Amino acid sequence: MFRNKPSWYRIAESPESLHWQDNGIAVAEVNGKKICIARYRDQYHSFAYTCPHASGVMAAGWIDPLGNVVCPLHR
Repeated sequence: MFRNKPSWYRIAESPESLHWQDNGIAVAEVNGKKICIARYRDQYHSFAYTCPHASGVMAAGWIDPLGNVVCPLHR
């Protein structure tokens, strides 16, 4: 049960309008916060911009063949 109604934010007009990096991750700003976007098996997923353990920039990481987000600091 949600205590607050979940919010949805438009981050781009289309996936092609995002600035994709060579590692397949794009960065977008939502409600004043940076997030990462990645595509895996024809689905888009978002995740934190920084690693919660060491504040590594997740946009510098990559998506492995199993779809895991790999932190550039922890690997």
